[in-house]
Amino acid sequence: MPATAADIGYGTTFTWHSQLIGELTRIGSVSLTTTKVDATTLDTPDSYKEYMPGLIDPGDLALEGWLDPDDAGQVLLLADMNARSEQAWVITFPAGISSATWGGNGYVVGFAAGDATPEGLVPFTATIALSDKPALTP
Repeated sequence: MPATAADIGYGTTFTWHSQLIGELTRIGSVSLTTTKVDATTLDTPDSYKEYMPGLIDPGDLALEGWLDPDDAGQVLLLADMNARSEQAWVITFPAGISSATWGGNGYVVGFAAGDATPEGLVPFTATIALSDKPALTP
């Protein structure tokens, strides 16, 4: 089925510890990777290395937006980073993408307020380290 305007990311939301994070302009991808374990032995045939899948790394999730010190979600991200507390996160896609969700647990490993300029909004970024297997729910 070809993509339509209803399939764009507009309307996607991110919640942290059940609190909506406001003023987001980008929610990064959930990017799972499997490590490659060398299983080569001294009698491996044909002189080729052999590999097997190792553990799966859930990776990090990046957030970008406009800094809003009055946004309860942004305040909570920073507070949880300072407290080093693991929390639940959920990405909810709009109805055009079947209202699917990604969800799991993680902790904030980065939070930065960007450059202030005379005519620009002040950006912020946050990085969430995913700490378990995320679930994609259609």
